[in-house]
Amino acid sequence: MTARVMEGISTCKATPSGKAYITVNGNGLPAQVLVQVDKNGAESLANAQAIAGLINLVLDTRDRALPERVQDIIDTLSGISTNHPVSSGGQRVGSLADAFAQCLADYMQRYGA
Repeated sequence: MTARVMEGISTCKATPSGKAYITVNGNGLPAQVLVQVDKNGAESLANAQAIAGLINLVLDTRDRALPERVQDIIDTLSGISTNHPVSSGGQRVGSLADAFAQCLADYMQRYGA
């Protein structure tokens, strides 16, 4: 099996659930999202992994409409907020879901997709 090399962006975002380390990998379009949440408990990590898993289900396709589907993910997750949003890198982060949306949007902006 040939190794598949992908470029990506790894970001550490403060969220109401603690720091989230989110990596978006791909080759022009996102193909994979990975996440790790710092020591804020198993529930936060489970929620983060669930969100990443659902995003990966959408990304694991050869659909020509993938850029639009990625934008749908961003639009759906953007702005979801808890009662305790935080600031991270000059951005307001309302939740883990919001952090994923911001990281996907950053990837799409960087790679011109």
